[in-house]
Amino acid sequence: VTGEDPSRRVLAQEETRIDGRRAVRRVTESTGQALFPEGVRGLEYLVDLDGGTLVASTYDVGDLRFPRNRDVLATMVQTLRID
Repeated sequence: VTGEDPSRRVLAQEETRIDGRRAVRRVTESTGQALFPEGVRGLEYLVDLDGGTLVASTYDVGDLRFPRNRDVLATMVQTLRID
């Protein structure tokens, strides 16, 4: 999941922990080679589930309010409890 993807550029990436699990937080920008047109910003959290990956994301496309959605997503993943 964290490998190279030609449909987007990683603008920033940092390791973090979500509910004690290894995770990666990435800020991305689409290249226009897939679903989103070029330049769409995204925020993703990739959480290691020991054999799987939880992906939580939001994007700046259409009428979405990216700064607000980015803050909501950050709050959601920081309060997430994984059983």
